[in-house]
Amino acid sequence: MRKKESAENKIKREKAKILVVDDDLGIRELLSGILSQEGHIVEVVQDGKEALLKVRKESFDLVLSNLRMPRMNGIQLLEELQKIAPHIRVIVIAGAGDLETVTKMRKLGAYDYIGKPFCLNSILHKVKKALGD
Repeated sequence: MRKKESAENKIKREKAKILVVDDDLGIRELLSGILSQEGHIVEVVQDGKEALLKVRKESFDLVLSNLRMPRMNGIQLLEELQKIAPHIRVIVIAGAGDLETVTKMRKLGAYDYIGKPFCLNSILHKVKKALGD
């Protein structure tokens, strides 16, 4: 019985549900494509307000969020996610000039960050790590 449970857990981890939050359509499509190829179920939205609506309706294992977005930025999104779904791991995507803000986000509960410009292998590694911990 234990072996069956382990296999089910492994399948569950490989098929994580990930929410990508970015105001840049190209980034959303790129991340959705590579994460889907890795076997994950991926949803995309263009800002923090849309992300909160999704999280209130659906369950996610991980959120990849841009820091700078209109309507609701990554910090505001992280603060709200900590209130309504603190179990969801959040990886922040931020430019080099935003490192001080990234430090603040880590203190607020962000799991990790990815600097821009980013490498796809780095994203895949950090996603795998976040889902495996």
